[in-house]
Amino acid sequence: MRSKHFGLYAGLGIALAAAAAFADPIPMNLVQSSPPIKHSYPGVAIDVLGVETGMTVKEVEAIVRKEYGVEPQEFSQTMGNGIFTSQPYTVRLTATKPDFTDSIEIYFGTPATGNVAVNVVRTLLFQDILKAPPILSLISQMDQKYGAESSTWKATQPFHFWVFDKTSHVLCQNNFCPMVNIGFSTGFEIGNAAPYQEIVAKHNDLMIRSMFTVFSSDNSRAASLVIAIDDSANKLLNSQETMKQLAAATDKAKQGPAVAPKL
Repeated sequence: MRSKHFGLYAGLGIALAAAAAFADPIPMNLVQSSPPIKHSYPGVAIDVLGVETGMTVKEVEAIVRKEYGVEPQEFSQTMGNGIFTSQPYTVRLTATKPDFTDSIEIYFGTPATGNVAVNVVRTLLFQDILKAPPILSLISQMDQKYGAESSTWKATQPFHFWVFDKTSHVLCQNNFCPMVNIGFSTGFEIGNAAPYQEIVAKHNDLMIRSMFTVFSSDNSRAASLVIAIDDSANKLLNSQETMKQLAAATDKAKQGPAVAPKL
């Protein structure tokens, strides 16, 4: 008899666990609870083809349409904590020129800080070696636009970095940049603020990165170029504000009166 009761209780436990696991999350609307961080540094630009982090979806769409001559493709998602789930919001925009030599991706945070851009990645392909730009000329253009590189690399190195803290352009001591060494992230993991806290603590609020590949027959010319902006300060702020709203909704739901069904 005991084994029958045990089996019954075990079956009920499994059923309850399954019901909890498959319960639909409760819809909620994330609202803007903080303005995004607007970066500005004297004498230098911090955009990729006119697109800056902190821009709204509409602002980015207008620039992409103008520069690429196509309608950007939009991707949306929701954000939740297993109990509540947000309204759909734009998480990414992409566009590619008709000849496939120039493409751009822009990643966005949640509505908690205005659904603004936090990552911009542009990829250029130079298919004709005779028309491909020399690497030194591209580096010179970027230095004029973004300022001196934060760490001085050999021109033949594939990676180049421009790092900015809250108020200024950061020039690393002895070519050692701890904020670069902990990495560049593409996309946005909203529920985990720890990596962005670490990056911002290293005085890396915003970083611009370029990466080259070269032709095997002529390593002085670029075969491809990626230019990207990673805004860790806005990622951190957005993650914190989003999780605060989800946590507050969960706490409020737990404090509400329990309604027992008729059994």
